[in-house]
Amino acid sequence: MRAFTIIETMVAIMILAIITAAVISLMLAVISLNGSAKLKNQSVAAAQQAMEQLRNYYQVNGFQTLYNKANNKCYYFADDGLTLTVLGGGCPISSPQSPACVSGQPVTGNLTLSRYIKLTINSGAVLAQVFVNWPDVGGICRVQELDSSFYSY
Repeated sequence: MRAFTIIETMVAIMILAIITAAVISLMLAVISLNGSAKLKNQSVAAAQQAMEQLRNYYQVNGFQTLYNKANNKCYYFADDGLTLTVLGGGCPISSPQSPACVSGQPVTGNLTLSRYIKLTINSGAVLAQVFVNWPDVGGICRVQELDSSFYSY
């Protein structure tokens, strides 16, 4: 019986090392994408929750109250979920990014998941835009937008 030479053994080890490195790289990419998908899912849920709060606000207070607030300002809901409050310092969103968050760029400053509601008048209706900003895996800023229109019936 013939034994393996040192060259054959080294080639086999190198092939095994390359395959192992590829598998580890693939696993790390999957873990990173999983974390990114989780954050995206949380941002969509936060946007939907804000839109549902706004629909509730519309039903309780009526169209005219919402229309009067639609002055191209940004709002957020207070902890009670019923009070629509003007965001201090003006509206940080400029379609649809904030100073700390430009979609696809590294995050500047200390940004956590944040959401804002921008209300504007559009052909007699109120256009509500919910923006959710969050730092994604690797510190890259992402923005989720959800739009809806409210009409007077």
